[in-house]
Amino acid sequence: MKTILIKELRYFFNSLSSYLIMGIFLLITSFSVWIFPHPAPNILNAGLANLSVFFEFIPWLILLLSPIITMGIVADEKKSKTIELLMTKPISESEIILGKFFACLIFIIITFFPTIIYVFSIDDLSITKIDYGQIITGYFGLILISCSFISIGLFFSSITRKQLVAFVLSFITILFFLEGITIIQKMEILEVFQLFNLTERAEGFYKGILDLKDVIFFISITIVFLLLSTETLKRRK
Repeated sequence: MKTILIKELRYFFNSLSSYLIMGIFLLITSFSVWIFPHPAPNILNAGLANLSVFFEFIPWLILLLSPIITMGIVADEKKSKTIELLMTKPISESEIILGKFFACLIFIIITFFPTIIYVFSIDDLSITKIDYGQIITGYFGLILISCSFISIGLFFSSITRKQLVAFVLSFITILFFLEGITIIQKMEILEVFQLFNLTERAEGFYKGILDLKDVIFFISITIVFLLLSTETLKRRK
């Protein structure tokens, strides 16, 4: 797994497009937090000494970021047939998937990291003391959301050789978890879908609430899609 992890990280950080993606991500978050009034009021207009606005908005950026970084992570190797060569080495399918998964997660965490400056900026501007508990649970929630989104993207990349197909399928699936289930709930169709409402599950983290049920929910989604990806590779033998 370590070999796969290092290989994918080298690919990310030797690619100009990766730095471009990171730059665009940080630019959008900066404008959203400090300047733009939509999709949520910026921190200065909201008058709140926390990052609730940031945490509520970021999942929508991850909705784009995750499919972009995962769409070719397996699909490209299948298209170039390097996946067959990789599977002849003494490494299991689960190690291949986990190596790629953690590489994507590290990339997203590194992309998030500069946003910590927002915390110090708000703390400096605020008259009242900033709620660091809410900040910690908020970032923890973003990591869990990223894990689930990455696992979904990884699965769809594993079942196709075309990056565009993997991107579209990942995007639609994640969008369904974010917004589709909410729409179904409003239509009062199959209340069981409420259990899978990702948006509602994530709200607690943004408010500084750490609910074990929500943690288990995101971890379960991640594990299910990682297992599906692993099974897809096994079937290629």
